[in-house]
Amino acid sequence: MRVLTGFLVLFIALSTNAQTHKTALPKPATHYAKLIQATSQRILPGRKETPPSTRYSFIIKWVGTLTPEAVYWYTDARWQKCNLYSLEKGPSSLLEKIVIPRGETLYCCNAMDVLQVKKGDHIELIPVDGAITQVPQPANLSQKAIYFSIKNKWYYLPVNNIINKPDMVLQ
Repeated sequence: MRVLTGFLVLFIALSTNAQTHKTALPKPATHYAKLIQATSQRILPGRKETPPSTRYSFIIKWVGTLTPEAVYWYTDARWQKCNLYSLEKGPSSLLEKIVIPRGETLYCCNAMDVLQVKKGDHIELIPVDGAITQVPQPANLSQKAIYFSIKNKWYYLPVNNIINKPDMVLQ
């Protein structure tokens, strides 16, 4: 019983410490990344008992010289890790075409690791559900934003205008 009590006290102490660990508030990431386009699309499942979901997509241009260590999307008090996809200008029938504002056409190429990001890259970010190890305290709890970790410091890119694509109905 004494061992169980000691384990319980240790577990509570560690879990409380993990939850209350505070970091410095993130800083704006405008000197690292530029948001080009943000879209959302509701996905309506074919079954009534399954709730709809929303798929977000962000196109950014990386303008910083430092490489991010992690990229997250924050909305509605929920964190999601982002998968990264490189975008290129060369046309190809095998690649998904993405037209962005100002008439520029980019093509979705390959999944990329966050450590492969370099200055001048156009990147598509797709938030996904999954395990998240460490996130900062949000700069603004009511604001949707993309968060970057760079050299153990957090930066955020506010997302104010999201283009709503037509609903996708699954059969």
